[in-house]
Formats: sequence, structure tokens, C-alpha cells
Amino acid sequence: MQDTTLGNYRPKAAAFMHFCVAEGRSWLPATEATVRLYIAHLMSKGTIRAASLQPYLSAVNNYHEDMGFDGPAKGRSVSRAVKGMASLQVAAAGTQNEEETVRTWLPARHVSKVHAHGLAMRPTGRAEMELLRACTYVVFAFVTFGRPDTGVSMQKSHIAEADGVISVVLHREKGKRHVRLKRRLTIPATGVGGLVQLLERWQSARDEWWQRTSSPCGGAEKDSYWRLPWEQGRLTSAQANDW
Repeated sequence: MQDTTLGNYRPKAAAFMHFCVAEGRSWLPATEATVRLYIAHLMSKGTIRAASLQPYLSAVNNYHEDMGFDGPAKGRSVSRAVKGMASLQVAAAGTQNEEETVRTWLPARHVSKVHAHGLAMRPTGRAEMELLRACTYVVFAFVTFGRPDTGVSMQKSHIAEADGVISVVLHREKGKRHVRLKRRLTIPATGVGGLVQLLERWQSARDEWWQRTSSPCGGAEKDSYWRLPWEQGRLTSAQANDW
């Protein structure tokens, strides 16, 4: 388990253990009934939404499985308890807010319009360059089903087009930072009409700005596929979400 994942799970597993001790219940191994009681306890605190509950359950399961026991926080009754928690929280809010339980998906027709707009752009200023980047990133992330953290960390050397194939090195993947050999994603250049042209439009405009703009940055920052010369520091997944 990676340090970041371990750091997230450890306090949640400890919180479950303290709850069980306070209630006089076994925490290793714990039962589904104890987990359901814990879910009710978390709901009563009013600080955790049902949509954010999974890391707490995963912490309990991971700790049990590391100790050689079956994870108690993934049975049918636990799933129903989570759904019940979500329903009660929506009812308590006094409105049926679908955003509590349903992710908003991005229709392909909108991505198609973004794609066409990017292809039509001839950026002359910084704001237009940032818009072209946003267009290109949205299309690229849509095609590759990419996480923001994966896409925003791309370097220029991670993407290339040759022999009718777009090749992308997945430099940063969730849960795989310890893997030394990075995976490579290949996309037929004809698989998404105009994708190669959009990437080339962005690459050409980006390289032109880097050539004519003096920037104190170098190394990985200068080699970033998405970073523009007037921006400071490394790009973050939050910035990619903004795009």
C-alpha cells in the first residue's frame, strides 16, 4: 500500500477501532452488524455524506484483510445501510438533490463542439492560448477517460504520433506510482476524427509561445505538455478540473 493511501486509511481504521471499544464490540474481527452500527454513528455526527463514506469502509476492509480476516464492510446489508443513509440525508435537506448521489456526465455532443472550436482557433493572446489548451485537454481527457492527475502531469515526450497511431505514456496513475515501467496507451489516429489535428494545433501554438517568451523555468516544468511559459510552478489536478 502506498504511503498516501496508508496515511488516508490509518486514521479511519483507528476511528472505527475506538468506536468499537466505546460500544463494547469486537473490532477485529468485526461483524457486518457492527459496521452497520458504525454507519449510523457516522451519520449521527452529521459531518460525513453517504457519497464520501467509501474510504471509511475501505479502511475497515483493508485492515481486516491485512490481518487475514474477511472484510466486514462490503456485504449486501452494508450496501443497503449506505443507501439508507443517503436517502435520509436527502430527506433531511428538504429537497431531492440528484447531485448528492449522481455524477454529472459530459455528453459527447458538447465535447464535439469543444473539439470543433479548438480546431478553428488561431490564438494570438494569452487568454486564447489558455482557451485552446482547455479545449484540447477536455477532448483528450474525454477520449482517454483520463483522471486529472494523470493528464496534467504529462510531459512533451509522453505523447507522439507515428505510423497512424497516437501513443501516450501514462506517467502518473492512481495506485501505481511505485511501478517503474509505465503503461502505454495507443489510439488509432483515425479512431477519433480530427484528434491528431487538434493535438498538433495545440503543440504548434504551445511551442511557438515557448520559443518567443523568456521564462526562468526549466526542466520538468518547461517540458510539461500543458504548461504555458507565463505560469508559475507545476500544474495541478485542480487546474485541470477548471479546464
